[in-house]
Amino acid sequence: MKRIPIAFFYGEGGPSPTIVLSAENLIEDRRQLVKTLQQIMKFVYSNWMSLNLKCCPTKIALIKASQRKDCELEYLFVQVIIDYPNFRFDFSGNCGHSLIAAAAQAIWRSVIPASEGLQRINVLMLNTNTKITIEVDTSELWCGRINCSIIYYVPFNSKLLPTGKPLDEIKIQGKSIPVSIINAGNPYILINANYFGIHSKECLFSDQEHLVPTLLEIRKQIGSRLGFSVTSVFPKIALVLTERGKDGYLKSLAARSIYVNNWHPSLGVTGLVCLGVATNIADSILYNVENPTEKCLTIYHSSGMIDCKTKSNKEGCTVVITNKRAKLILPPLSLVL
Repeated sequence: MKRIPIAFFYGEGGPSPTIVLSAENLIEDRRQLVKTLQQIMKFVYSNWMSLNLKCCPTKIALIKASQRKDCELEYLFVQVIIDYPNFRFDFSGNCGHSLIAAAAQAIWRSVIPASEGLQRINVLMLNTNTKITIEVDTSELWCGRINCSIIYYVPFNSKLLPTGKPLDEIKIQGKSIPVSIINAGNPYILINANYFGIHSKECLFSDQEHLVPTLLEIRKQIGSRLGFSVTSVFPKIALVLTERGKDGYLKSLAARSIYVNNWHPSLGVTGLVCLGVATNIADSILYNVENPTEKCLTIYHSSGMIDCKTKSNKEGCTVVITNKRAKLILPPLSLVL
């Protein structure tokens, strides 16, 4: 028997709370890890209402201090797919809201040393072996809250465009639809919402439940092409709506994405990164003609809007997303398994 400390954090704008666990002695054996996660999720699923959670957590973040010189923290994301009494776990991608929760818990529980004021944490995302930087304001950490900025450098290399092209075509229901597939933090399929008869933000953010099965089919089709399992919830997929000036310059951008098998309540952090990067890729569906090397783009989503800043050159693009918040929503628990 072993005692496992568990923390529950909620990243503002996320679809569910994140369970944060210490990864020490857990992630080396994937089979044992899955067995342990099954036990944890059975407890959480049976008790989330009595724990006063708003919904059952569907995300898990495992953290440990890094031994690498260029990182302070290592993080493994686990997407939970509930099929009670069983639970499936997808390790194929990342989650920005859970990354924020992981950083908060790492400082809170002294997994990494804390410093006053703004603290920069370089995080290795083990799912994709990529590095991201979080700048954390620790002034409210004593009461379980953090405010942070995500800083992500995306090199313009062969991994950025999984198909090798900024624009692809897929066939769905007898129609050819252009899509851009961008891999920055997570692989995202970006589709112009106009092809589904959507021409305004109000329409994009209305019910639109009838579109979900079609988008899931597109995800499955492209995911299979990219080597994902047919049961995976990756790659991510989003509808985008742009407003351009007469010169083609991007004036505004709205986006709505799928989380697991339904609409995301806002927009994923990695989705924001992919959108920002896509505006810097020539011939993508979001390319910003006469693109300035530095810009701030306001992106509208189901719950409001957020600014995404990018700075690019020939080698790559740095995306900065500010004012992302997370909070501890329960006193930490300990499970004996």
